[in-house]
Amino acid sequence: MKKATFITITLAIAVITLLSTYLYKKHFTHPTALPYTTQKPTRKTLQQTVTAAGVLELKNVMKIGSIQPGFVREILVNENDRVKKDQLLAIIDTGKEDLDYIAAQHRVKKAAAEYDYQQNFFSRQEALHRAGQLAQDRFEQISKDREKALQDLLTEQALEAKAKMEFDSTRIKAPDDGIVIAINATKGMIANDISNITLFEIAPDTFAMKAVIDIDESDIGLIRQGQRISCTVNSFPDKKIKSIIKQISITPHTQGKNAEQQINYKAEADLQNNDLLLRPGMIVNTTININKVSNTLALNGLALQITLDQIKAIAKILDKTHTPLSKDQRRQYKQAHAGQHIKSVWILANDNFTQRAVTLGITDGLHWQVLHGLSEYDDVIIDIDEKNPMENFYQKMFGSGLS
Repeated sequence: MKKATFITITLAIAVITLLSTYLYKKHFTHPTALPYTTQKPTRKTLQQTVTAAGVLELKNVMKIGSIQPGFVREILVNENDRVKKDQLLAIIDTGKEDLDYIAAQHRVKKAAAEYDYQQNFFSRQEALHRAGQLAQDRFEQISKDREKALQDLLTEQALEAKAKMEFDSTRIKAPDDGIVIAINATKGMIANDISNITLFEIAPDTFAMKAVIDIDESDIGLIRQGQRISCTVNSFPDKKIKSIIKQISITPHTQGKNAEQQINYKAEADLQNNDLLLRPGMIVNTTININKVSNTLALNGLALQITLDQIKAIAKILDKTHTPLSKDQRRQYKQAHAGQHIKSVWILANDNFTQRAVTLGITDGLHWQVLHGLSEYDDVIIDIDEKNPMENFYQKMFGSGLS
């Protein structure tokens, strides 16, 4: 009786143990996760864009300075005033007023009087010369004196015009109709032709604006005139403004120093400010449309980051083989696809990690267009789980059921 009871208890314990083990493995343990992730290329629509920031400026701004040294005596307009062509904006005091011009006028009168005298004298002497009553030498001297008087008069008239121009240029005038958008002059400020100070800025209107965009040197090779752009400003983030690239500068602009130095190039796009919401100096964020392809085979960009060392490591852990591209294979592929964007990826084929050369097209930042080298059926390695040694140790010690 005791023996039968013992056997029954033993069998019960064995059944409970087996059942517990089964239930534990079924509900509490996790299948062993592979240390890599694969993804097949899929067909997508890819839109390649470049994002860049810039500032808004008014178009055709006239910057007005002074060509005469002096100080600003009067300012006769205010910012946002509408002005007409030749309207007086400011007066520059040179310390001479119009005295040089007045002196030049007097010299012209003096030279004119001298010329009139020499002309009349020449006419009288010419009659005597024809009658044979005046020597040839004397007549030639009189002719010479008349010509000198004429040239002196012309010289003084030119000097008078110069003095008038210099005096007039102390009166700063609007070169055309427009609106005053900036006044950099202040009363008493020194203005001269050497420092090239801009006293006033006048725009024809505030409807025609332009976005001056800073394009990073890494993107400038993609930018072309005529490309479509979409703009927003921080003040009105929901307002989308469409335009096209009108101009691309070839002059580099440097920002920062040493390791933080950045080089960019200016691009311009015209914008219409019909509702007058936009203002000069606003930050503009632009998206430039470079290219678009539909229904193209696309590869996850993460696949391009997988290295040979990573593949070697997981191949060793999983006891798999790996086959990198040989030098001859690389050379032959480059020759066959010369001038194109060539990269390599790793695929899982027949339980083997195989390196594959691929030719790529445009990118949207996340995916790359595949032109050659892959199909929709290839399992491409896009991620490798590189666990640290302690994590591996604990998994070996306690198993995956604790994870």
